Amino acid sequence: SILLTDQGNQLAASDPRQAENRYDEALDLDATNEEARLGLARLLMKRGFMADAKELLAVEGCVGCGRLEAMMLHEQAVKAVEAGEMATARGLFQQAYDTGNDPLDALGLAQTYLAVEPYDLMQAKMLLEMAAPRIARGQVEAEQKFRELRYQLLMACAAARNNELVEMVFRIRTPELEEEPEFDLRFKVSQQQFRNGDSDPAIERISSLLEKSGQYIDPTQREVMGAALVIMYSARAAQHLSANDPVGAAKDIAAGLKIDDSNSRLRLQQVLAIAANRLELAFKELEKSSKSKDAPTVEAILWSLQAFADLDAGSVSKAQVSLEKAEALAADIPEVHLVKAAILAELRNEDLKKQEIKDARTLAGFSYPGGRINQYPSALAHLARAQAQVVEQGVLHPWRGPGFDQRVAALKEKLAFFPYEVGWYDGKGGLIEVFAESGRKDVEFSGPRWLKGTAIASPNNTAEIQVPNVGLVLLNFDGKQLGVVVEAGAHIKVKIP
Repeated sequence: SILLTDQGNQLAASDPRQAENRYDEALDLDATNEEARLGLARLLMKRGFMADAKELLAVEGCVGCGRLEAMMLHEQAVKAVEAGEMATARGLFQQAYDTGNDPLDALGLAQTYLAVEPYDLMQAKMLLEMAAPRIARGQVEAEQKFRELRYQLLMACAAARNNELVEMVFRIRTPELEEEPEFDLRFKVSQQQFRNGDSDPAIERISSLLEKSGQYIDPTQREVMGAALVIMYSARAAQHLSANDPVGAAKDIAAGLKIDDSNSRLRLQQVLAIAANRLELAFKELEKSSKSKDAPTVEAILWSLQAFADLDAGSVSKAQVSLEKAEALAADIPEVHLVKAAILAELRNEDLKKQEIKDARTLAGFSYPGGRINQYPSALAHLARAQAQVVEQGVLHPWRGPGFDQRVAALKEKLAFFPYEVGWYDGKGGLIEVFAESGRKDVEFSGPRWLKGTAIASPNNTAEIQVPNVGLVLLNFDGKQLGVVVEAGAHIKVKIP
């Protein structure tokens, strides 16, 4: 039996079929020959006969059979992951782990919980905790897999804004990681948290690294961290200003200036923080930074604040003058669009003739506040533009007018009576987009300057009516007539039941 096993081992690579025969003969002579049993099982696995291999290994007293069976299950699980069959892979990895207690199988299980959204972060954490103490120093494959999955889990926790779980995962370490400070990893995770709007833990972690371990961090990396922290303080200051918290903004600006006392961005943000309560002083302070390339943007924001102050004082005409000054400096920023929206909501539509005003009131399908047809569509369009720009600018944008969020909320509440969703339109005039909620709708339309035609809408396809010359547009459908006032820059979405 031993001789036949040796022959099988020699033939396994060059002639696997003959090797199988030798192993079979060896087992016929001695069923307890473990080396022959394992050799034959390996060859069966290579040929894809997993069930036969598993049956061969299911024998009592075979020391190496369990480990080989676990390896077989692991390979099947890996193939299931590659095929996207996560439930199957999960079951196979679990069987393999129960058989062999191999950390690679626990890591494979963790991988299945991070492979398909929504991720199961807690399960993945528990499995990393299970695997970590079993990965001995020198287990290169398992160590590398652990670090990859731990990084993926940290980033997923950061994206989910779950800082408590982030800290838990940082504490999960293999013996090889026990003494690692992981400065770079902690920095990357903090950046991810900040990008996802979780600014407080991100700033706290980087600040702590620089204060407590700065002397151990590579000078170049320390400089990069410091610069990133300044940007984070600046961005959070803008968030405080947007929420009308100038005190919080001032604290972050001061913290940033401790790191970089000549930072022009922070100096300009000081002007915006001052503007929250002392607008006149803010204009004077801005003169000290007038050479900065960002000064015109900040000045435009100050003029938008002045326009709001004029509106609050009941002077629409003064607000219009302040708006003109803001637009001359930076017309396409959220603060300017927002105050323009507020002003337009106070101004009558001067493009409509008397009969059109009468028709608009009769055919609108809703009541205008006080019966007065102000420039509500354009106001809503500029409001939509302002909100969209804030999203486009992202969390790192430094320039935000104090009280921006409150102004948005107040204007949205004021215009909530308007029945149509309105977006921003870049083309000439305005646009009506018709939505048919049930079945095909043939909508005949007519409007200013001989505008006339038929728009065909269905539940799956909207119809667009371009209105280059703004005014009242009449929509006729199902024996009904609807009057829609179209204004410059307004993309009005009309739903037909």
